[in-house]
Amino acid sequence: MIHISAIAAAFVTAVLAMYLFPSLAGGAAALAPRSLSWSFAAGVATSVALGHSMIPIGIGQRLAASLLVLWMLVLGMRLLHARSVDAA
Repeated sequence: MIHISAIAAAFVTAVLAMYLFPSLAGGAAALAPRSLSWSFAAGVATSVALGHSMIPIGIGQRLAASLLVLWMLVLGMRLLHARSVDAA
C-alpha cells in the first residue's frame, strides 16, 4: 500500500508541475501553452483517479505515465524545433 501511495503522490507532483509550467517557465513557457500542459495534466489526473476507482490501478498508472512521457516528448520536440529555427 505504501508503494501505491508513493506512486500516487509522484503523479500529483507531476500534475502540479504540468499545471504550473506555463506560468513559471519564463521563456520556455511558449513551448507549452496552457492548453497543452493543462490537457495532459487533466489526462494524468483522470487516469490516476480512474485507476483508484473504475479500472485496475496498474492500467490507470500506466496510462498516466504514458501521458506524462508524451507531454515531455512534446516539450522536447518543440524545444528542438525552436532551436533549429533560431539556428537557421
